[in-house]
Amino acid sequence: MAQEYKICLETFIRWEQLTGRSFQSMNFDDEGDLHRLLYCAYWVGTGCSSTFEIFTKTLSVNPRYYARAMKELTRYNTLTAQFASLAPSVQAEAESEQGDSQFMSDVAARLVIVGGMDARYVMREMSVEDMLLFVKALDDKQRQEMESQRLWTYLAMLPHVDGKKLDSPQKLMMFPWEVEKHKQEVKRVTDEARAEFEAFMRGGISSAPKEKEE
Repeated sequence: MAQEYKICLETFIRWEQLTGRSFQSMNFDDEGDLHRLLYCAYWVGTGCSSTFEIFTKTLSVNPRYYARAMKELTRYNTLTAQFASLAPSVQAEAESEQGDSQFMSDVAARLVIVGGMDARYVMREMSVEDMLLFVKALDDKQRQEMESQRLWTYLAMLPHVDGKKLDSPQKLMMFPWEVEKHKQEVKRVTDEARAEFEAFMRGGISSAPKEKEE
């Protein structure tokens, strides 16, 4: 039986097309944003021919219609929330890399065109929680391919350059994720050195062993 309201990646993409904004900017407390989401869920679920204006008028004059739509949205949120908590680190990493302006449509296109995933599955069946896992896997795969290409380029150049100056593939080129990791490592070492110095200044001298009295 077809769902009257279907919440899937295509729903969020239609919302972006309708508003011209990233779905990450969706405000569930804003009536306009919420009505557009319900309309897109109804459009994807039924393939209706009604415009958004007609849909909103129907919601306003028919409380039961609005209640049924909200029930479907609540049901979807309840079901997916239990899976979202299984991989918080994946979600946090994906969100930090995607940024606030990432469009669901861009993510879907990347998974289909670059990742080779089935378009119908991505658009109609895949949940947002699963999307984060696939995006991370695709990112990891592309990183490995880029690092492998750099390594082979480095090995090919090595006989023709000074190995002391170019002693690692990273010296040839550093990727953005390596630059960030390097900054974090430098900060960690610096913080540790500062903490050790401060600990020494506070109690290092006073806690030093005293010489035995003759």
